[in-house]
Amino acid sequence: FIQGHFGNLPRQMELALKALQIAKDNHVEQYSGPALQDVADIYSSLKDYPTALNYLRQMDALNGKGKGYAELSISNIFLQLNQPDSANYYLKRADSIFKSAGSFEVGITERYGDIEMKSGNYPAALNIYQQSLQAAVQHKELRGLSYLYNNIAALYQKTNQSDSAIFYAKKGLATAQP
Repeated sequence: FIQGHFGNLPRQMELALKALQIAKDNHVEQYSGPALQDVADIYSSLKDYPTALNYLRQMDALNGKGKGYAELSISNIFLQLNQPDSANYYLKRADSIFKSAGSFEVGITERYGDIEMKSGNYPAALNIYQQSLQAAVQHKELRGLSYLYNNIAALYQKTNQSDSAIFYAKKGLATAQP
């Protein structure tokens, strides 16, 4: 994950595939969720969505803690494919998994806003993003906070509100830099 975060996708892929092989060699495939997620993220960033979905479905089949993250990531891919109904279906499944585990995941509420944004329902998206901002601040979720500021900036850009777009883009950058 760290290698990918710094843009070294080849090294991220190498390490993730090595982790998958170690899990297989030691018969502990049930712990391979993070490696499957990394490989899927790489293919998704390369816009090879069918391959990314293949790895996410393997992760989803593990039925462990990562199942919610797999469903959330599958939702993201369908959103990238401009299929908001499918994205919403998997997002609701992920939401249910996290809620039943008593876990909070800021990415869930962010994604509901993304679906509204992709559907052109800007007032609903903004409302969801603002609610998500409060939760991200409360949980000290800086990565999610930066993401939300950038999405709000994009929303204001789409609605021709340049001053607000610039304001939130600067907040997103300032939050992401540390």
